[in-house]
Amino acid sequence: MNRSARLLQHKLLLLCLVFLSLFALTACGKKQSKEEQAYLTELSVFFESLSHYDAQMASIDPAGENASEELLKTIDNMANDSARVASLEAPESYAEVASSAVKLSLEMQKAKDSYHKAFESEAFDENAYAEGNASYEKANAELQQMLTLLNPEAE
Repeated sequence: MNRSARLLQHKLLLLCLVFLSLFALTACGKKQSKEEQAYLTELSVFFESLSHYDAQMASIDPAGENASEELLKTIDNMANDSARVASLEAPESYAEVASSAVKLSLEMQKAKDSYHKAFESEAFDENAYAEGNASYEKANAELQQMLTLLNPEAE
């Protein structure tokens, strides 16, 4: 698989993440505390950032001279935002969501490290790339879990 195909694969995975985030955070008619509202607002900002990253990924020309650098920068930003969400103090009612956020963050960090290794090696490192994909897919699964926990009716 060439690098252009790999970049397109990442675009599709991110598009799935963004699509799933559209189902999150719907109001279920439940009265929420200020802490819960603040936490949900932070999560909403995170999901909106995923949309921004989708636009960034879509704008990358896979054949472009700086495609790898642009991809890595976007992955770095995703990992950083995931870490920020994982570090939030969650209300007790969102403990499971917070646990998934921590797992998502850990997998995004692994993906980030692996992708950097793959693209920054002298020769492209297929094994590191495969590890990055596996971690990225696990992060995607944790995001899906978060969304399910936030909006169980969307299943």
